[in-house]
Amino acid sequence: MRLTNLSDITSEQDKHARDGLRQLFLTRTYGNDPDFLTQVFQIANTTLQSFNHIPGLIYVLVYQPLPSSITSRSANSGGNPLGLDPTTGPQVLALQTIQWSNAVDDDFINDAARKIWKKADELAVKMGAKRDWIYLNYAAPDQDPLGSYGEENVRKLRAASTKYDPKGLFQTGVPGGFKLWGKGGKLNGTSERKQHPERQ
Repeated sequence: MRLTNLSDITSEQDKHARDGLRQLFLTRTYGNDPDFLTQVFQIANTTLQSFNHIPGLIYVLVYQPLPSSITSRSANSGGNPLGLDPTTGPQVLALQTIQWSNAVDDDFINDAARKIWKKADELAVKMGAKRDWIYLNYAAPDQDPLGSYGEENVRKLRAASTKYDPKGLFQTGVPGGFKLWGKGGKLNGTSERKQHPERQ
């Protein structure tokens, strides 16, 4: 564990990046509590002992700050469509990024990474550090980042999409990812996509 900047981490990661590796991104957001974040690191470090034998394993746990000084600026100019609320105080974006060599280890790695977040989430609730926001660019396929923006923000984003992209190009033109209608745009448990048949 060390303190550094994001450009150093990016350069370090790039040295190990090569074609053919398996990869998982899995993210959470927590309150900025140094004691809590240290304990999360310890949870990850302990859990790592169970899978450090995996061929080609590269495991990184990164904390990125989300200070109130940033989120308050959007609040002062009409609100934040991502649902970032400065009243929740300083936050930290936590990211597990894992690389490994063989598909046979996929299930083991995925389960182990989720167990780390499960333990971290349970600790976060106890320590008052739990936050619901999920950063879309780091989200795993089974996470719901758009849902974490809040129902009202999702409705606003859908309204903007309907107004400025009536044919749904930005929702259907690229496969995968998280869309306002579909798996990554849940609202009250449904996609509500049937209201927009042109986006089927």
